[in-house]
Amino acid sequence: MIEKEILQALQSKVIAAVALSTVPTLPIAFVDVAFDPPNNGKYLELVHISNNPADPTWDDEEHHRGMLRLILHWPNNGGGAYAPLMLLASISSQFRKDEKIAGLVTVLNKPKAMSKIANGQENLYPASVEYSVFTLA
Repeated sequence: MIEKEILQALQSKVIAAVALSTVPTLPIAFVDVAFDPPNNGKYLELVHISNNPADPTWDDEEHHRGMLRLILHWPNNGGGAYAPLMLLASISSQFRKDEKIAGLVTVLNKPKAMSKIANGQENLYPASVEYSVFTLA
């Protein structure tokens, strides 16, 4: 199933991006995998949102597209937004527009960071990676 291959490619890219980030040991909560948040409350959560278009393609091609949401969880301990914003930027900068991941997934745009979301004792810092995949059925 192509959705599995897409998710594997995106998750592998995230692992590599975190390894090259300012916090290369940041824990990652993968899609639908059991995860215990670390005691310090700092981790990256992945959310996969597929949005396959209904428009026709040529012959036996299939078009798959969607978004990988990166959500950086960070404790709301009065330390400010600079450190989490810099970390999120160092991770998302590894996704480049028109990059082909695993020879399959094309990154459509530079990742888009969104406004911080206050969530009780933590802040959430989201960014989105939009992708597209063309395959033969």
